[in-house]
Formats: sequence, C-alpha cells, structure tokens
Amino acid sequence: IFNGTNATVNGTAPGNITIDSPAQINATLTGYDRFAGENLTLDPSETRFIPDIQMRFNYTDAQLTAAGIEGASTLRIRFYNTTSLSWVVLTTYTLNQTAKYITANSSYFGTFALIGTASIPCTTCGGTSSSSGGGGGGGGGGTSGENYSNIELKEKRDLYIYKDRISSYKFNTTDPIIYVNITGNISAGEVTTMVEVLRNTSSIVKNNSVPGIVYKNMNIWVGTSGFATPKNIQKGVISFRVLNSWLEDKELASGDVRLVKWDGNIWAELVTYETTKDSEHVYYDAVTDSFSPFAITVFRSSVPSVEVTMIPVTEHKKPALEETDIKLEKTSGFNGVLLATTVVLVMIVTILAAVYMRERKKI
Repeated sequence: IFNGTNATVNGTAPGNITIDSPAQINATLTGYDRFAGENLTLDPSETRFIPDIQMRFNYTDAQLTAAGIEGASTLRIRFYNTTSLSWVVLTTYTLNQTAKYITANSSYFGTFALIGTASIPCTTCGGTSSSSGGGGGGGGGGTSGENYSNIELKEKRDLYIYKDRISSYKFNTTDPIIYVNITGNISAGEVTTMVEVLRNTSSIVKNNSVPGIVYKNMNIWVGTSGFATPKNIQKGVISFRVLNSWLEDKELASGDVRLVKWDGNIWAELVTYETTKDSEHVYYDAVTDSFSPFAITVFRSSVPSVEVTMIPVTEHKKPALEETDIKLEKTSGFNGVLLATTVVLVMIVTILAAVYMRERKKI
C-alpha cells in the first residue's frame, strides 16, 4: 500500500484487516486454467483504495510443473468475482520471469490467486488447413487465403469460448507468438484459433507494406469467416516475444516495439505492453478485439537529422610588440606657424635692444 493511499469501507475508515488462504476453488476454473499456489483472501471485501494498492505473488518452477503449466508467460493474478463466479484478470501487472514473481494493481480487497494455463494437447498442428467442423457460433477454421509459399510456420488450437471468460490458446511452434487469450461476448462453443507465421507481409494485404522496421509478419485467425469481430469477442490479448539480439543489432529500443493489425484499409497500431525480459527475449502483450494479418514492428523515434559542419578552431595569439623608432613628421601647417613665431620674437628682441641702447646714451 503506497503512502497517501485513501482506504474506505462503505465510506468510513477500515478497522481490522485480515488475510486468509482458503481452499482452492477449482470448480470455478474453466478450460486449461490452473492454480499456481494458494488463493489469498483479504478482508473486509468492501474495502476500496485510491490510488490502487499493489500485490505480489512469487512462484517456483516446481509449482508450475505440479500444476501442469508450461512456462510462466501465461501467469496472471486474478480476482474472484462472486457475482459471475469466475476469475477476472487484473490487467495492470508486471511479470518478472527472471526473479519469478508477478505484481498487479487492485482498487479493492477480495479473493485473489495466481493462475496460469496448462499445456494444451495439439489436435491439428502443422500441415495444410482444413475445416474442423461447425459447432456453436464460432466453429472451426478453414483455409486462410494466404499464399502457401509465404507461410513459414502454422499451428491450430481448439478451445471453447465463453461469455465473459478467458480462453487461453497456447502455441508451441509459432514463435514469436506465444498465446492468444480471448474473452467472449458470447458463448460460442468450440472455436479453432490458427496462427500463421509468414516470411513476408501477408499476401492478403497485397501492396500495403508494414510501417516501421519489421520483426515478423503473421496471420491470426479465430473461428470461421466473420466470427472474429467485436460483436463476438469482448477482448483479445496476443502475447509475443522479440529477440534481444535483433534489437541490439538494429540499435532499437525495446519500448518502441508495437504490434500492428491490418484493419482492411490501413495498418492500425495496437496498445502494446512490455511485460518482462530475460537473457534472450523481451516479452509483450497487445490488446485487440478482432483478428486478421498482424506484424511486429518498431517505430523508431523520429528526430530531424541536422548536418553539423565542424570548423577547426585555431588559437589566436596577440602579435608581439616590436620596438620601432617613432618619428614625428611636421606638417606644412606646423612649419608656417613656427616661422611666424620666429619673426615676432626677432622683432621683439630688436625693439628691446634699440630701447636699451637709447637709454644708455642718456646716462
């Protein structure tokens, strides 16, 4: 709980706070979701916080193995909703797979748990696409329309999609895509999700190149044509990873990586979060409500280039003072004044001499 956090229970200050670890509520988990550790209940459940509090769950490899969870990338802290009787993901989180912990923010107390997705049996991996049959609204997945020569890797997964619940499709062979989580707006029955990792931009997009510096192109298809729309999908989260070595070679920042989606007219940038990092990869989640061709790309910060010309700087020294004979040259005007002065002086001396001689004769 951060300093300055305001806590209230039905408008008043809370009294005692209790922490309990009740028995796991396994009956509420759907699909391949599994607990990693125990549940944690914080009471009173009516407590509300402004700003959010932060909670941390540690985990071990042994816990994941015991739960049948392959890798930590699907781990999330979830809150038990007593109204819908389901576990809801806390969306503001940080997963540190190196230190083996996850933190998440919450504005309330209640029952929380660390939940991941178990390995899913692959029923139709690789090979060419084929329809996997109908079934409830979503149905299987048919051929994608992508040029066969442009497909590098392909993998399919089948799961049931439920209204307001997360179905986690985990992929083992379609690096860099790790999993696709889908929260349904409807209960659609069994739905096939297929990932096609491509060699180049999807042929479906034709001549519209992906913006930025492209790491990888792919198609992600959910259900039959027309199913993967906001009408049927409340929220989709695509988890992917990028090699550290690629970012370093390109001198790119991990925070500039984005997932973009072809929306039929332009490449649209999706909200993309960096979740964690290890010695080989940086991991990301991107949010979408529909599926189509995608690309992982980097938008380098654009700074206008300025050409700077360096001018050599030389040291300026004061010139040494040279000894010189200073000659005063008299101008013609000066000569005239001097001549006139001399004449006047001669006249004065002559007059004085004449006066002196006359006075002497009188004596």
